[in-house]
Amino acid sequence: DDFILDGQERFDDSDNDVTSLGLRMNAAIGVGTLGAGTANSIETNVNTVSAHATSGGIYILEAKGVTVDAVTVSIHRVAVNALTSDITDALQSDLTTTSGDGSIVLRTTQGNITLNDGAAPAVGSHNGTAVSANGRGSVLLDAADDVEINANVLSGTGHITVVVGDDVDQNADILTIGGSILVSAANGTADAISGIDMQSGTKTSTGSTTGGNIILLSTGESDVKLGLLEGGTGLVSIEAERNILDDNDQTTAGTLNITAAILRIVADSNGNSTGIIGGSATGNGTPSANVNAIDISVNTIAARSATGIYLQEFNAIEVNATGAIAVSQVTSNGTTSFL
Repeated sequence: DDFILDGQERFDDSDNDVTSLGLRMNAAIGVGTLGAGTANSIETNVNTVSAHATSGGIYILEAKGVTVDAVTVSIHRVAVNALTSDITDALQSDLTTTSGDGSIVLRTTQGNITLNDGAAPAVGSHNGTAVSANGRGSVLLDAADDVEINANVLSGTGHITVVVGDDVDQNADILTIGGSILVSAANGTADAISGIDMQSGTKTSTGSTTGGNIILLSTGESDVKLGLLEGGTGLVSIEAERNILDDNDQTTAGTLNITAAILRIVADSNGNSTGIIGGSATGNGTPSANVNAIDISVNTIAARSATGIYLQEFNAIEVNATGAIAVSQVTSNGTTSFL
């Protein structure tokens, strides 16, 4: 079919369209409806989901926590003579739009979003990706609690927004070419992760030679732990109500954390006198090496913290005012607004 649509005309109504352990959706054009004034999600209560579409995009609103992974569905078909035969829809993984600049919106009213590298079209065939929007299609992941990124989140040239009520556990990459990226964590629950936690070796990138902006925002007295932010010729802004720390290869000093034309970086953004950028390494016996410093390659920087700033720049740098840094935030209907 061309579309899989919500039969209710109300925007984000409370009645679930699908309740099941797993949900596999595949539409020639769209799953749900995106767009200002017309958006209407597929409301679900499922454990695992996969959806494929094209220009119409994908819009799913989950009632609790959900995992993006591989799903297959088998049924017993009853013939007119009462005999049965097995029918199986092939294994399908990821949230994917394959053409037409289709956008992807996945939201939860409660619980987490977990993104896994599902094996499809066959067991063992992994592509390293959980969410992929075609061309200029944008991506919104909006969770009431955590987003756990175990496989890549991609857009061709569109914008990517990750907004959570608790924390972002980033174990894979967030990538677009020339779009902008916003990652925002509110740290609503006291647990093992606090804010935005990029694991060593992970990357958030708008392209090494393109100009998309990146904003990381961590509130609720939480931290930003950095892998690599690759802003290319774009601008990068990082704000944390507590610390901004190097989490990228803590055994080798000088492993890059940030590349951009301009960097604005603020620890202790709420001004309660708790927050540091990077850290010292006074006990390592090597005055020229500091594995705790934030390693950067930028042209211009402005930095502020409560208790210290430790940066290592790879080239020449200017300390100067940066001005405001904005991104295009993906909204719940798939459109964008400036932040």
